[in-house]
Amino acid sequence: MNTTFNIDIFNKFKDCLVKNIYPLNEFIINKKLILPDLKSKGGLYAFWWIGEKKELVNSVKNSSYKLKGKQSEKKLWNVVFTEKWISNASCGQKVCLYIGKSTDIKGRISKHIKLGTPDIWKKSDGEVIRKDSGIKPNTESQLRIGIERLFATKPFHELIGNIGVSWIIVDKYENGINRFYLENYFIGKHFPLLNIDIER
Repeated sequence: MNTTFNIDIFNKFKDCLVKNIYPLNEFIINKKLILPDLKSKGGLYAFWWIGEKKELVNSVKNSSYKLKGKQSEKKLWNVVFTEKWISNASCGQKVCLYIGKSTDIKGRISKHIKLGTPDIWKKSDGEVIRKDSGIKPNTESQLRIGIERLFATKPFHELIGNIGVSWIIVDKYENGINRFYLENYFIGKHFPLLNIDIER
C-alpha cells in the first residue's frame, strides 16, 4: 500500500469546507455527539461561527486572549484579533474558527467540545485555571478553550447554537499525506481565529 501526494485532491476539495456547514447542535442529543457516518472516517473538519457576526466581533475585540510562551520564558503574549484577520476568516456572515484533520473525525470533534465536562477549567483537585492565564486546561479541546476565552463570561453550552461544523472525508491511510497538506491549505485560505499556538 502506498500513500502519495496528489494535486487532484486539492482541486476536488478546495471549496468543500464552506459548502456544507451544519449547526453543531443538530448533531447533539442528550449531551452526546451523534455523527455515526464520521466514526473512524479520516479527513478534515472545520468549526464556524454561524451566529450573529456582530456578537462575535464585539466579543473578540473586548477579549483578553493570551497565549503562553515557552516553559522557560513564562511570558504571556496578547493576541490581537484585528478587523482584517476577522475579515479574512469570514465567508459571508460565517467566520472560520478552527480547522483540523483526523483519522476519526467524529472522535476528534467530540474531544474539541467535551460535552460531558461542564467546566473544563476546573482541575480534578478543585483548582480553577483562569481563562486569561494563557494556560490550557487540556491539549484536545482547542475549539472550546478558544470560544470560552473569547466569551469569558459565557460557558460553552450557551454558545454552541452559534457554532457550525463542516467536514470532508479523505481516506484514512491512502491519502494521509494529502490530508496533511489540505489542512495547511485550508488554514492558509480561511485564517481560522483559533488555530493559534506559540508554545511549541
